[in-house]
Amino acid sequence: PRLEDETHIMTTGSGRPLMECVRIAQVELVKWLINDYGFEKWEAFQVISQASTMRIGNVVDPNYTVVAKFPRKYLTG
Repeated sequence: PRLEDETHIMTTGSGRPLMECVRIAQVELVKWLINDYGFEKWEAFQVISQASTMRIGNVVDPNYTVVAKFPRKYLTG
């Protein structure tokens, strides 16, 4: 899923193991930057490595959840 608030755009990854959730959330964030904001693929990977944050939302249920957040202040579209 994609989430938005006043300051960030966010994607989530759920499943197992935890690193798969990280991968899903990051890849979906890259896709969003490419498709909706005009970033080139490697540019998107570079900028999320410098400006994004991640939060672990769940490690109790059978599936884990990670949220990747990117600041809106770096978006132009």
